[in-house]
Amino acid sequence: MKLRILGVLAGLLLLAGTATAHEGPGGNVGVGAGIGAPTALSLEVAPVPWSAFELALGMPTINESNMYAHLVYKLDVVTLAYSRSVVVPLYLGAGAFVHDHGYTDWGARIPLGVNFDFQRAPVQLFAEAALEAVLVTEDGHGHPVDLAGFGGVRFWF
Repeated sequence: MKLRILGVLAGLLLLAGTATAHEGPGGNVGVGAGIGAPTALSLEVAPVPWSAFELALGMPTINESNMYAHLVYKLDVVTLAYSRSVVVPLYLGAGAFVHDHGYTDWGARIPLGVNFDFQRAPVQLFAEAALEAVLVTEDGHGHPVDLAGFGGVRFWF
C-alpha cells in the first residue's frame, strides 16, 4: 500500500512539470491540511490553472484514528468571483477513496467545492461537499453512500 501511495505521489509530481500555477501566485504544487471528512494532509498538483489532482492522506474524521486516502481529479466549472485580491472558482471532481477501519472500503468520491485563491500570497482556502459511494467492502456493513465535508488551507510552491 505504501509503495502504491509513493507511486501516485511521484506520478503527480511528474505531471506538474513546468506547468502554469493554480489561480494564484506560487507554483503548481499545493501542500496543506484539511479538517472534516477526511481530516488529512493534502497534496494538490495543478498542471493547468483550471484543473488539479488532489491526494489526501489521513483519518476519515477527526474522531477516528483509522486510515483514509483519496485521489480526485478536479475541474473548475465557473469562476464565482474574480478580483485583484482573490479568485473564487467552483469546481467539480471525480475520483476514488479507500478507508481502512478494521476492514477496507473502496469507493467513488465526487466533490463539489470552492477555492479561495489569494492573489497576493501563495495561499488557498478550500471547502467542499463530496458524495462518497462504497463500491467494494470487505465486510458488507457500513454506509453505501455518504456525504462528506472537507475544508482547509494549502500553500503553493
